[in-house]
Amino acid sequence: MFFVHADEQGFSPSGSGFCLCFFESQRLRRELMRQTEAKGRALAAAIETSARNAILGNSLLEEQISHWLLDNARLIDELLFYPAADQDLLK
Repeated sequence: MFFVHADEQGFSPSGSGFCLCFFESQRLRRELMRQTEAKGRALAAAIETSARNAILGNSLLEEQISHWLLDNARLIDELLFYPAADQDLLK
């Protein structure tokens, strides 16, 4: 809510209306700053959570890939252990 004090010549910056406008603008500035900082903290927390989830996801993916590679190596070992199949028998 803004109050304007006017005298015969118009607006008077020394009047009580100016003080009320000044204090109201300062209050609004503080409120805007508070809201901006709160949103900034919320955004920083969301980014931090996202980064942690990405790191965890990458770690799980690396673990899964290592299991697949180990399984493939075991399969190759088994295939190399047995003699090659005779192509004539397979037909």
